[in-house]
Amino acid sequence: IVVLGCAVYSDGTLSDMLRERLDKAVELYFAGAAPKILMTGDHSGEYYNEVNPMKEYAVSKGVPAKDVYVDHYGVNTYDSIWRAANTFGLEKIVIVSQKYHLYRSVYCAEYLGMNAYGVAEVRGVRGLMLWIVGSMLVIETVGAGLLYYRFHDWYMAVFFSVMSFCNAGFSLYSDSLARFANDPLVLMTLAA
Repeated sequence: IVVLGCAVYSDGTLSDMLRERLDKAVELYFAGAAPKILMTGDHSGEYYNEVNPMKEYAVSKGVPAKDVYVDHYGVNTYDSIWRAANTFGLEKIVIVSQKYHLYRSVYCAEYLGMNAYGVAEVRGVRGLMLWIVGSMLVIETVGAGLLYYRFHDWYMAVFFSVMSFCNAGFSLYSDSLARFANDPLVLMTLAA
């Protein structure tokens, strides 16, 4: 099981998104999806460390420390997956992250020749709304601004922004990629 890193605050507190990823990884571990967990994330500075708090959290939930590995150099998605394959020698992995992040994560793993499956954590309404409003609004507003700048067409910029925002929100509920399961039993069936 590979858990991709996410924000850890300066006091060592895990962000909600990271805690949700870790809870899903622990659930999968105890369901027998894999015998080990690899925590991968950013530890690029003296005062910023994602992976040690990730390991501590998993161990506090009952996962034996000997079954949790850490990769301090997973500073982005590609690096994390590349290192899982080339540094840790993994050939078959279960990637745990939020659904929007799994598309590129699984793609990277398959591009590198790995057999990869993605498992999305199931976030609550609060986390979903924060992600939609925060991330997507910024992305779509920038997209609209670029369109307006490029074509000098304010109406098309607004139309593009609204349609893209609605489409992105709808895609969160789409289960069109069957590889992204939320049930460990489905996952183990896929991985078999």
